[in-house]
Amino acid sequence: MKVAVTGASGFVGRHLIPRLAASGITTVLIGRDPARLKAQFPESSCFGYNELEHLAGCAAIIHLAVMNNNKAGTVSEFISANVTLLSKVVEAAELYGVKRIVNISSSHVLDNTVRSGYAISKTMAVELLRSKENVETVNIVCSKIFDKPKDGSGVRSGFVANTVWAVISAIKPVVDVSEVVDNVIEACYGRRRGTIICSSDQADNYVYRFGKRTLDLCVATAVSLFLSWAIALIWIAVRLTSSGPAIFAQARVGENGRIFICYKFRTMHSGTRQAATHEISSSAVTPLGSWLRRTKLDELPQVWNVFRGDISFVGPRPCLPVQSELIEERMRRRVYAVKPGITGLAQINDIDMSHPGRLAEWDARYVALRSLWNDIRIMMLTILGRGKGDRTIAN
Repeated sequence: MKVAVTGASGFVGRHLIPRLAASGITTVLIGRDPARLKAQFPESSCFGYNELEHLAGCAAIIHLAVMNNNKAGTVSEFISANVTLLSKVVEAAELYGVKRIVNISSSHVLDNTVRSGYAISKTMAVELLRSKENVETVNIVCSKIFDKPKDGSGVRSGFVANTVWAVISAIKPVVDVSEVVDNVIEACYGRRRGTIICSSDQADNYVYRFGKRTLDLCVATAVSLFLSWAIALIWIAVRLTSSGPAIFAQARVGENGRIFICYKFRTMHSGTRQAATHEISSSAVTPLGSWLRRTKLDELPQVWNVFRGDISFVGPRPCLPVQSELIEERMRRRVYAVKPGITGLAQINDIDMSHPGRLAEWDARYVALRSLWNDIRIMMLTILGRGKGDRTIAN
């Protein structure tokens, strides 16, 4: 098989090209400086962007050429490098019969709260690829790419290397370059399709698990100590302004599909039917409840759920057992492998439970990219007012 690679002189390309050769794949390299590419990869055929006719006969194009997010530049400069150039490559691919494009992006494109020139341009690039019907596209979205550390004997899987990697990946989402290369090769053969998120798996990362639980307990303790007066005042206000208990207890679906009881301040009139918030009329919300929901203070009693280990401060929002469509979508995407949260990536991107498939997709993004830094960032954005929570039906 023959594939073309743009931007091969970068970090990923330096690891990818030898692996492609070892897999028996012939490479055609396209870049701004063909002579430099030839010196770096003498076994490959190298051409400039004005010689795209050499794409003929290639089964796939691996698009690595990019103005990266560590570069300074205007939005228009990022668009020129990351969209205009890609458009030229795609047009040539269609002209010369290339059937597949493997596009590499950073995880910045998966979060609407990140509006850098890089994120804007790479999001446009993904949309450009989606609009093409004659070329199959695979988008490989990567967290920060590293070459996994080696221990003193040069072993990548030794105790020291694994410990260093566990600490690094617990703090911020990262991925080993070899995993990215594996996914690229699989995509070239058509064995990976759609959007693939490449990031280190936190499921077995003891540093992340310990750090996340410690963070939860520290925040929960601080809330209990410094906001106990607010909890008491809200409890009194709810009891005085509407009939019924101040605390609302409701069954929710948690980690591994386990049912637990979630506690919140009651924001609706007593007797309101048990259903997802987006299925409830806004007239069911009390005047005080409307304010509590807007300020997110109705969530304060969930501190008890955090202490119990039912939920985390950050994670997919827990749904009701009757929300079968959302549960099915989350099961399919393995969202229930993690604890639910009071807030999450979907919430700060203003996505609620009225769109089960879309919500589950964003929940899966959180699961794939979770880290201590991302959890802290999501908490801070929530405090600053990002996300509006689940909406009721307007009267």
